[in-house]
Amino acid sequence: MAINRRHHGRRHHGFTLIELLFVIAIIAILAAILFPVFGRAREKARQTQCLSNLKQIATALLMYAQDHQEKFPPAATWVVATAQTGKVLDCPSSSIVGKASAPDYVYIAGELGGHGTFLAGLGLGDITAPAEAPMLADGVRTASDTPFIRHDATDMLEKAVKTVDARHNKGANVAFVDGHVAYIQAAHLTSTLFLPSVNAMNVAVPISLGPLFDGPMSCASEAAGVAYSSLLARYNITTAMGGQDATTVYFMGAETSGRFTLSDITFPVMPTSGGVAYPSWWKVGTGGSSIVGYTGTLGFSPTPFWQGSNMANPSIYGAYSGTKTITLTIVPQVPGPIVKKMAVLAQNNNTLNQVTGTISTVKVGDVTTTVNAKAVLNSTATKQIMAAGVLLPVAPGRPITITVDVNIAAGNGGAFLAFEP
Repeated sequence: MAINRRHHGRRHHGFTLIELLFVIAIIAILAAILFPVFGRAREKARQTQCLSNLKQIATALLMYAQDHQEKFPPAATWVVATAQTGKVLDCPSSSIVGKASAPDYVYIAGELGGHGTFLAGLGLGDITAPAEAPMLADGVRTASDTPFIRHDATDMLEKAVKTVDARHNKGANVAFVDGHVAYIQAAHLTSTLFLPSVNAMNVAVPISLGPLFDGPMSCASEAAGVAYSSLLARYNITTAMGGQDATTVYFMGAETSGRFTLSDITFPVMPTSGGVAYPSWWKVGTGGSSIVGYTGTLGFSPTPFWQGSNMANPSIYGAYSGTKTITLTIVPQVPGPIVKKMAVLAQNNNTLNQVTGTISTVKVGDVTTTVNAKAVLNSTATKQIMAAGVLLPVAPGRPITITVDVNIAAGNGGAFLAFEP
């Protein structure tokens, strides 16, 4: 009898298409989760190395200052002056290798009219807030970029912002004058960050500081008034100038205020009421400071608060819509050359209007400079305020003529001025 033998072996099954696709999907999901984590970890390591580079360069800059009458080096020669070479000038996150002739870092210094700006040539003792004054930062790198700030009279702080590269996880490393280094998120790389580094001791021509706030601020309450005027007070801008009516100018200082009735557009010596709140560097009375084109104000509800006090009818020009040019001539009363700051502030009262206050030109002696410092308010909120600033070179015998343009779209708004006392 024949025996029917059957082979009983194990059947080998392969993966089905669905199983393969499922595994691939899981791997893809894990990769999508983990790769960015690995990427951020690598970038964090590069950022740490970059911070170390900046710390070393900052130390070299401070050592240079201590060896040179406590003054920082000129803008264009800082790399040579600090004898920095090699990898310390190369940020690991930059796509271009940094070197002595083209470092990956920018020195917060510039030049205008043959004079140093920002930290160039500035003394350590002249910096009032060294822990807040940027000294070095991650720099933008293209063929035309320089390792310092190139600017003109209209865009000083804006150019500083544009020179910094937020290449570390949407932020930049910055070294400050007190020697510490920090990571600054891109949202905080604004004009106001660089204002403490401005060289107000060596200004030959009027210079726009640009916006003085990071964005519109409230002006509708005592607390709001303290908040926005405190930002200006950091830069010693503490005396506000507005209007009471078509012929009365209102000054409010940190400790006193006063109303002055204009006589032939010249500011009188004595106030109509209150105290003498003029900026101390103004000459008033016969042959003194004056204003042309001033029309007072319609009065706002509410009026903006200044340093916690309500400013009664504050504008140099206020309207429901319209434009106006105001010319202010300041006759300096100073013993020698100094530099003063001023600001124009734009205010709205509802969400329908746009208000722009512009310090358009500044004439010092016989020389006119276009500065175009604009306080632009285009806010969706009511009772907001915005400010822009200008550096003024002040010297005996050189009158300063400031042209201010106010533009108010449909709605209730206005603008006023503020000065160093």
